[in-house]
Amino acid sequence: MIDSAALTAAASLPAGLAAETEGGRQARIGVVGGGFGTQFYWHEHPNCTVAAVTDLRADRRDRLRQTYRCDTAYNSLDEMLRGPDNLDAVGVFSGAPDHFAHVSLCMRHGLRVICAVPAVMTLEQAQRLRELEESTGLRYMMAETSYARQPCIYARNLHAVEGFGELHYSNSSTTTTGAVLTLCLATSHRGSTSRTVPGRGGGAFLPCTIRPTVSAC
Repeated sequence: MIDSAALTAAASLPAGLAAETEGGRQARIGVVGGGFGTQFYWHEHPNCTVAAVTDLRADRRDRLRQTYRCDTAYNSLDEMLRGPDNLDAVGVFSGAPDHFAHVSLCMRHGLRVICAVPAVMTLEQAQRLRELEESTGLRYMMAETSYARQPCIYARNLHAVEGFGELHYSNSSTTTTGAVLTLCLATSHRGSTSRTVPGRGGGAFLPCTIRPTVSAC
């Protein structure tokens, strides 16, 4: 059984917003691609600023502006990289066949990169990407992870204060829009909880409900 103090602590947890890191330095990021590129939360982190956005299409540039509350928009990646924005990193969410070329361009400008999948289209590109990262010493990150999504942050925080009870088994599923995350748990805690946290789908905020399904052991 989980004690009432742990339940109280679990109920008071925030819905998964990122914790502030040590130091006050702001990481400045540029975002490429107004489709999937609108699905992230860098502008909500206290140590990150979306300093520039770009897409070839005006409607997608406007979507990026609105999502990240960023008025510095460029017509192309080339223009953004030549701009005076002092970027630290770039998020590449252009079309899949362009990922390798766009990542290479950013890293050759001395910028770290987070990129949507696929990273490359051929084995030759994969080898060249590895060599580029090693030769520049810059960080490349593939974005196909839910580790930093709000529901997952909330679940980790809940587990840290024993809000799930003694966890014996877990399984999770999510819709393609990220609208619902369901956690199926087998624990020693007799009871269940439900928590609604921010999710994002199609470029707009949607309610995302964590629904533990709990079986007592």
